[in-house]
Amino acid sequence: MKIGVLGSGIIGLWTAYELSTKGHEVTVYSNAPATATTSASAVAVVTPLFPWSLEENPELFETSLGWFRKTLSKFHELNIGNDFMNVIPSFEFGYLDDSGVQILEKGFPASRLAQLNFSKTVILSMDQAVTVENELNEPQHVTFAVNFDAEMVDTQVFLPFFVELLKSRGVQFSFFDAVKVEDLDQLPESILFNCLGIFSQFLFPDVGTEMYPIRGQSHFIECTNEPPYYGIASGHHAVFKHKRGYYLGSYFLDKGNDTWADETQKNALSLVTLPTEDEMKLTIKFARETYVELAKQMGIDAEPLSIDSIWRVNTGVRPFRKQGPVMGSRKVSTKTIYDNFGHGAHGWTIGYGSTVDAVKIFQSEVCNG
Repeated sequence: MKIGVLGSGIIGLWTAYELSTKGHEVTVYSNAPATATTSASAVAVVTPLFPWSLEENPELFETSLGWFRKTLSKFHELNIGNDFMNVIPSFEFGYLDDSGVQILEKGFPASRLAQLNFSKTVILSMDQAVTVENELNEPQHVTFAVNFDAEMVDTQVFLPFFVELLKSRGVQFSFFDAVKVEDLDQLPESILFNCLGIFSQFLFPDVGTEMYPIRGQSHFIECTNEPPYYGIASGHHAVFKHKRGYYLGSYFLDKGNDTWADETQKNALSLVTLPTEDEMKLTIKFARETYVELAKQMGIDAEPLSIDSIWRVNTGVRPFRKQGPVMGSRKVSTKTIYDNFGHGAHGWTIGYGSTVDAVKIFQSEVCNG
């Protein structure tokens, strides 16, 4: 069948990959190349530190864990003969909550790591607490670190490779900027996959209503240093030193509450991707001081990062949804739409696995129906 995919982020690309695997003729429609999407802004650490809670939604957690395993396996398969993956020894720092429970980023209990399949997971105590400031005037005193091997996908290498792989399989790429649903009638395909992420709500305001935007910034700093390579992360901030340089990340910066505050926030032009002045101050402090202290606690002699040496800054807005990705079909105007969006900051981590399930819905309804 001839199928259109809306969006050229990682989910749109995985969707094109899976559909072409099934023998369909696929065209990816996007107003930006794959190397200029929100997905391209990420450094893509593929780790199953999901934001949704095992306690609140055990079914989604277990499903997501399965998606993660499929995705990581597919990355390993595609990496054979290529060089877009790195394994980085990493340290995620945490604190004790009021009940004495060890907590990592976004309330993730350290004990839950035992349920995940990292190749190595060790909880390390610290000689002394280090103060980390992720929000202005809201310091956290971290007292332990979880050491594990983080698998990283270099987006600047993978995305061009993946686009060329898709083209070699017959996938077409076409510029298209839909601002209203009626614009979709211009497309020749009767079946479209919606992989627009946060922009799904602008084109289809009746779907993904529980979704809200989360901003993220990635700063890249060149270095000529040799190993050791490592990752140091706590709360909103992370520093990864790898063979291409340093990555300084400021992530999970959300604007507003679980829902968008008013109608004006549903305008694509109102999405703020740049850090506020306060957020940038905290990021600089982490780069120059805090991460050096954290690394020292782990026996790593780290150097302060110079913000003046940043050679590339990527920003993006991710579609966070506590209920997990949106998948399913519906009729819109003259088209049948299959949704595959709402992965939040975890499109790189679970994207292939969830796309396999999204395409299965399509196959069962159309090809086997």
